[in-house]
Amino acid sequence: MNNEINPNAVYIGTEVRKLLRIGEAKLRKYVHDGTIKASLAGNKFLYIGKNLLQYLEDTKIID
Repeated sequence: MNNEINPNAVYIGTEVRKLLRIGEAKLRKYVHDGTIKASLAGNKFLYIGKNLLQYLEDTKIID
């Protein structure tokens, strides 16, 4: 898996956790409190790369 986040790609939780190097509970917390935007599709959350990049920018992890 590529370690770059494509703004137009759609990711599932396991991919997001690997990309951001966070655990499942932390990702759930971020989704619940709105820190990371996600869409529920069936029983899985889907994450758009643009939203992940926005999270990283907001937390000043990237310039």
